[in-house]
Amino acid sequence: MADVAEIETDRQRFPFHDKGEIVDPVRGASRIGAKEKVMLGMGEGACSFEFNTDPATFKVGDTVSYRVTGSLEGMPFVGTLLEVHEDHVVLTSDPEDKASRMRATRESRPVVREEDIC
Repeated sequence: MADVAEIETDRQRFPFHDKGEIVDPVRGASRIGAKEKVMLGMGEGACSFEFNTDPATFKVGDTVSYRVTGSLEGMPFVGTLLEVHEDHVVLTSDPEDKASRMRATRESRPVVREEDIC
């Protein structure tokens, strides 16, 4: 449980939501008063996706967590593998959109260049 000094420090560092909640973007937690809640899939909560993070076992249809270079660097994205090659993969963020195809590196969390996002 957070003490008053910690909550005051958080108010200075993190943005407020409509209901006065303080959100910690690093831990994915929000605080109301002295209570702490963790959003589903963030921090200590269970993730709603099951990722394949072993590039040696990648196969078409696997769900992966991928990264993007440039202005979106540091943000996680979820994608589905469409093609698996020796040195790269092709993935999509929307399996229903046939035009959404992005080339990425073949590593535990594939990297898509910002200019290749579609």
